[in-house]
Amino acid sequence: MTDKNKMVMLLDFYGDVLTEKQREAMDMYYNDDYSLAEIAENTAISRQGVRDRLQKSERIIMELEDKLHLFERFGEMKDDMAKLIARLERLRKLSPAEVGAVIDIAKELLEK
Repeated sequence: MTDKNKMVMLLDFYGDVLTEKQREAMDMYYNDDYSLAEIAENTAISRQGVRDRLQKSERIIMELEDKLHLFERFGEMKDDMAKLIARLERLRKLSPAEVGAVIDIAKELLEK
């Protein structure tokens, strides 16, 4: 995942803690692909002001992720669910004893 894609995801997770102006700048930069100059023009602040606002917003979001790990845990949960689905698909071909083993694995994954 690229840094930009990660920041887009982090913005989805933590964007509500930003001010409206911070969130707006982040949205224009990361989701709408605006340049700093375009954001400056749309928000009536200097290009440097936009850069400072983005850096502060990114720092806030990264600090939250470092403390809460919501994005990281979401990724782990998504991976675990994909593994669970793959195992459940195999149930169609298994004996009853094998089904029990898969259920035990599924319980273990869900308890994480």
